[in-house]
Amino acid sequence: MKSGFDDRLSKFEDHMGVVEEKLASVDKETAVSLAKIAMSIEHLSSLPDAINSMNISISKNTEIVNQLNGTVSSIQKKVKDIDNKDKISILDFVKKNWFGIFITIGMIIFWFTQKGVF
Repeated sequence: MKSGFDDRLSKFEDHMGVVEEKLASVDKETAVSLAKIAMSIEHLSSLPDAINSMNISISKNTEIVNQLNGTVSSIQKKVKDIDNKDKISILDFVKKNWFGIFITIGMIIFWFTQKGVF
């Protein structure tokens, strides 16, 4: 009976050696994983500062863009005003010079009547 017990004890000891090796491997992997987690946490700890810095930068850029939009709008208005000044409006001309136009037409009609055209 001792030999059966010895065999089982030997198998158990062999199995314990394998378990100990696997346990040592798991311990190593756990240590590596913990080191990676610590490194990740360290990198992530600077993330809020980077986000705040980016938010400040975005706010400044938004202000600059708004100022530029205002400047572009005022420039567009000035260009439109200049374009409108260059256009001759016949209706405005007639409104401003109606009396002179009336007199000129009257003189032309008078001249043609004197020449016998009408």
